[in-house]
Amino acid sequence: MMDVIRNWLTLAQPQRVAPPEPTVSPPARDTVTLSGDLAARVAAVKARSWHDEVVYMAMTDRFHNGDKTNDAGSVPSDPNRFHGGDFQGMIDKLDYIKGLGCTTLWISPVQEQRRDFFGMDGYHGYWATDFHKTEPSFGDLAKLKELVDKAHEKGMKVIVDLVVNHTGYGAPMAEDPKFKDWFHHYGNIKLPTRWWMEKGQFCGLPDFAQEKPEVARYLIDMAKYWIDQTGIDGYRLDAVRHVPNSFWKQFASEIHAHAGNNFLLLGEIYHPSAKTPSRYQNEGGMDSVFDFPLNFALRNTIGADHAMSSWENIKYFFTNVLKHPGESFRILQGHADGDMRRVADVIKQDSKYRRSDMLVTMLDNHDMTRFVTAAGAHGEEKLKLGLALLFTMRGIPSVYYGTEVAMAGGWDENRKDMEFGRDPAFEAHFTKLAGIRAASTALRRGNFEQLFVDHDVFAYARNTPCESAVVALNNGGEAREADIRVPAQIADGTVLQDKLGGGSYVVKGGQVHLTLAARQAVILEK
Repeated sequence: MMDVIRNWLTLAQPQRVAPPEPTVSPPARDTVTLSGDLAARVAAVKARSWHDEVVYMAMTDRFHNGDKTNDAGSVPSDPNRFHGGDFQGMIDKLDYIKGLGCTTLWISPVQEQRRDFFGMDGYHGYWATDFHKTEPSFGDLAKLKELVDKAHEKGMKVIVDLVVNHTGYGAPMAEDPKFKDWFHHYGNIKLPTRWWMEKGQFCGLPDFAQEKPEVARYLIDMAKYWIDQTGIDGYRLDAVRHVPNSFWKQFASEIHAHAGNNFLLLGEIYHPSAKTPSRYQNEGGMDSVFDFPLNFALRNTIGADHAMSSWENIKYFFTNVLKHPGESFRILQGHADGDMRRVADVIKQDSKYRRSDMLVTMLDNHDMTRFVTAAGAHGEEKLKLGLALLFTMRGIPSVYYGTEVAMAGGWDENRKDMEFGRDPAFEAHFTKLAGIRAASTALRRGNFEQLFVDHDVFAYARNTPCESAVVALNNGGEAREADIRVPAQIADGTVLQDKLGGGSYVVKGGQVHLTLAARQAVILEK
């Protein structure tokens, strides 16, 4: 969603174009049918708990070009144009993604997109012009079905990004007088109030009036259409705060009735306080929302460049508040001093959510500077520390393509083409972390228990009735010693093994004594 902010400050109002006849009614549904063997495997994949997933987000256009016959109009040298990535490229790299230890593929929106809007394309997928056609440069519907089927064959789920807040600039439906009443006409958002957020235009994009029954029916039927046509396992829902919760409640009820209760509805609510995203899970019927409060805390602690002086932080804020306001949230929270108590404070807000165990956690995504770049000095060490927390924390971890090889990228470079094989050693470390999580019921499904926290060190446990895992992280620039309490179910004399770095620790007096190197994590289990 934040992609449109990048360019809006330099754009005039959208051009008016003579539209072709819009596609409004969805094409006839052709529900996916499967052979007996594949059907059984798909059923097993779909029934798997979301707690057991690791989500890999890949922007289709920037991931891998598997079919050069659909590259017409692509300009790989221009960051604002299509580059050639497609569904076939995703298919070609499914084994790569699975080999990393990721179990769910999340892809950017699939619909036909606006091209050449002041020299920019909807390569990202958020400027739809036809909600019932695939973007030609990505491939046709049959190829999208093939991607989902082959992912299922490999035991992977697929989530598709879905936009119901707006159309792309100059979309035929938005330009057609017959559908004038389907859109709000109050101009751009003028105040950060709920009314303006839901009824104002976000950066000039035509804004659907979801409160009207005919608009709600069109959007919900459109969402059902893509489920029927592809067999996908969930939606990542864009720009949730810009759509009324009354719509989301109806949307969630109908989609779950249509596709099953395990069909994931994952909402994007870009906000630093748990009060706001929790409302959409608690009242809107969403299964999950992104844990942006934790994301902001992690970027202010583990992912902050602590070498910056106070003046540099102030200058950074005033330089970037206009350039990319989405990042300003984390700066507005205060000086990025690396205090791990910020992270602990976020976890204390879990009671605000109906299902905090279903929160999707992340270090970065396509709308913010890559974590390793924002971290500055010792960026790769900090990224390793952040990933250790991500793979052991409550919730469902989500990683952005390229994180597994420590890809860098500032605000203007965070959507570069995927750099496969960039850093084999870092990739191996990433895969090891994913494997540790996969092998541990406690890390995937256990309750969270805080054990210790101060400015530099944060320790916690994940507990099931039968298993416990103890995690300790030192975010400081120097070695630290600490006596860490262990869960009551771990008896004195128990030997705990560090699954990440090796070494063993004996529990004495209900504690383990740890010596942690600078920016080191340990993951202790029997």
